[in-house]
Amino acid sequence: MKTKQRTQIWVRNAPVEIEVLPEFGVGRKELQRVMSMYKSKHEGKEGESEELILRRPKNVESILVNIGKIEEILKKSPWQRRADEIDIVRREIKKIDAVSKVHVSIEGQADIARFAMLQIAQPGECVVREGDVGDAWYLVLDGTLKVFRNDRGYIKDILSQEGFGDVALLQNNSIRTASVYADVTSKLL
Repeated sequence: MKTKQRTQIWVRNAPVEIEVLPEFGVGRKELQRVMSMYKSKHEGKEGESEELILRRPKNVESILVNIGKIEEILKKSPWQRRADEIDIVRREIKKIDAVSKVHVSIEGQADIARFAMLQIAQPGECVVREGDVGDAWYLVLDGTLKVFRNDRGYIKDILSQEGFGDVALLQNNSIRTASVYADVTSKLL
């Protein structure tokens, strides 16, 4: 008899209790990443069943970023990273939805891998502040952040595999249009 493990995941801003077989092979954080990717790809589609995401992808490693694999590399200065380490980081970064959606070239991915720095934001920490000059695009490796605007309050959550800070970089005045705070300890590039 196979023992199922119970866990809680968030679907459409509501907690859902699910049972997962041990051979599913994906831990809670990885399951949440799969959920956030699933939600972003299927948001608003009628008739989609939440059960679909509980089936293990054929090759889960091909869609989940292996944070442990790249964390030590990202702690090094860009000039200390070897070519093979840059390639490892590049292959992991290209799995991030925010990167794949903007079709970053292999050379661009390599530049991100070479110069990206790991930033760990603690709960409540302000990562970017509305009105400040924007000089960076952030990719969320792990964690949850909250977006606020002075005139509207809470806007949305930013989950693993998503990016933020791009609006300020794309505008001529490069001013941040919102503030972003870590909701939980979060790992960012």
